[in-house]
Amino acid sequence: MIYRIKKIFSRKRDILGRSKYLNSSVLIPIVKLNGEFNLLFQVRAKNIRQGSDICFPGGKFDNNLDKNYIDTAIRECYEEIGVESNKVKILGS
Repeated sequence: MIYRIKKIFSRKRDILGRSKYLNSSVLIPIVKLNGEFNLLFQVRAKNIRQGSDICFPGGKFDNNLDKNYIDTAIRECYEEIGVESNKVKILGS
């Protein structure tokens, strides 16, 4: 399964007119539990915008902190659910 995911996301893609939009990034955590792969979602706090929604960890690109959008996804994943960067293996984008 992981091999197929890597193959699907191996091509580089970009967005035409990216500078016109808010640029953000998300991480789609795939975790292996009891020999099975699972997607890890989070539930947003009730008192924030889009409260109680189910989502993946992610957020806005920060010119001062991030070299690229993968950095953004990893940073936000740590900030939101506490997964340290050395525990993340990027399969694609």
